[in-house]
Amino acid sequence: MHAPQQGWQDEVNQAVKDVAAKNSSHVAVADWDQAVSSHTDLLANDDIHPVPGGGKIYADTVAAALAELKGSR
Repeated sequence: MHAPQQGWQDEVNQAVKDVAAKNSSHVAVADWDQAVSSHTDLLANDDIHPVPGGGKIYADTVAAALAELKGSR
């Protein structure tokens, strides 16, 4: 999750990573925060949702997580 203006962002992201680590055979994290942090110009005015140009980064992030999950089986 990428929501830098929200105080709970880091706690939620860590919780997701913890669950994934405990269930790595069937859970993968698409780390949107990491993927978009250096491309914030591709976010809407809310600094959370991607504009059309950021959609490719989002899709690539999800695809990479799915490929990682598939590779772990």
